[in-house]
Amino acid sequence: MKILILTYGSRGDVQPYVALGKGLQRAGHAVTLATSSRFRAFVEDHGLAFQPMSDTLLSLIDTDEGKDLLENGGTFFGLARRGVRLMKRMRPANEALLRDSGQAAQAADPDLIVFHPKTAGAPDIAEKLGIACLLATPIPIVVPTRDWRFPIFPNVPLGGW
Repeated sequence: MKILILTYGSRGDVQPYVALGKGLQRAGHAVTLATSSRFRAFVEDHGLAFQPMSDTLLSLIDTDEGKDLLENGGTFFGLARRGVRLMKRMRPANEALLRDSGQAAQAADPDLIVFHPKTAGAPDIAEKLGIACLLATPIPIVVPTRDWRFPIFPNVPLGGW
């Protein structure tokens, strides 16, 4: 089976999917991993085929404003205020991520897409291609529990919703 893994973010968002890809290869599958171009060597050094995605969104996070947003947390309103300032630059970066995800799928011609929640366009891409799609998340980022809060708003008491 040809499998495309779509992931995006820091090395912590890429490395678990490299490990997953290697396991899928050992099971006899052809695996392509698509992520930010800054991780090309990391992915290829582990023997996986690579499809590039734009580095623009990660580059925004590398700015002083982006680091402040991630590192200083704060209240819901503080996060929202800082997030709004980055929004104008984030929209085109997110559009590029979606476009790159689709191009990676076209190039890889997969039978299955396995995806990280940050590549949220994966289900739509899989539907367009008429193939299966599977969310694989190494932490409960999309399904928070009482023991593991939603990391985007860590200081907001949301309980176990």
